[in-house]
Amino acid sequence: MNVLSPDAGAETYAVVKPLAAGLGSRSNAVSVVVPCFNEEQGLDQLTGVLRETESRWPQYNWRFIFVNDCSTDRTLELLTQQFSEWPNAAVLSHHHNLGITGAILSGTRYADSEIVCSIDSDCTYDPRDLGALVQMIEAGNDMVTASPYHPEGGVAGVPAWRLILSRAASMLYRAAFRAHVYTFTACYRAYRRSAVMKLNVENPQYGGLAEMLLLLMIDGGRIAEFPTVLKVRQFGQSKMKVVRTIMAHLTLMRRLAPVSWSSRTPRGAPIPAPATVLALPRGAATDPATIPGKKAA
Repeated sequence: MNVLSPDAGAETYAVVKPLAAGLGSRSNAVSVVVPCFNEEQGLDQLTGVLRETESRWPQYNWRFIFVNDCSTDRTLELLTQQFSEWPNAAVLSHHHNLGITGAILSGTRYADSEIVCSIDSDCTYDPRDLGALVQMIEAGNDMVTASPYHPEGGVAGVPAWRLILSRAASMLYRAAFRAHVYTFTACYRAYRRSAVMKLNVENPQYGGLAEMLLLLMIDGGRIAEFPTVLKVRQFGQSKMKVVRTIMAHLTLMRRLAPVSWSSRTPRGAPIPAPATVLALPRGAATDPATIPGKKAA
């Protein structure tokens, strides 16, 4: 079985700590998938930031799904310890290392909510902004992606090599697919689960992030951007394999660009955030009580 297929489950991961029963209504539930691979140095910061996310957006019933991608350090042990008392936290562990996209899809399969988010465990994008992305999904979008390369976004302290690779890939995708999207490669996103689960994603690594967006775009989905700031990783090291990632992007363009040009389903324009979602100075976290309306690209 393809481990990225919607039917994959027990063959892909073990549930080390399940979500507790009786978490409340699913009508306002939001699941946050956190891929983790050798992240023991940075996990301490997650606890406080995720609690702040819950308190900042109390209208949502938050669930947090941590996916250990076959780490070789103490990541799984620390996840189990730190979140053992959280009824709304689950810990999954892959049987084999799949990559960041594979981890996102495993967590999305496990989720019991229609709205699913994914974030970087190192908090290079601020998790406290997640409620703003969720509101944009509620407005009718199928995917909302963080967008540091949007004219209203920005970067802070990111290594030049990674910035060049990511920005160049996004520019090539934008041109090859005639897409009004500035950022294709961010992990920090919100999704409509039903839209993602029907995608036939082939690349479980970093290239799969762009593949998910492109497949959804070709399928006629609504994709919006949330301009924000990408910050430098504070703990650990990036797990990206540069040459492999470049080749994956080129392969994906060669495979999907002809499909996009010949058979893309007409899609609606991205739906801007509701008036209650506010725009901030770069780098701040979104406070739904104090900020002006933010536009999607």
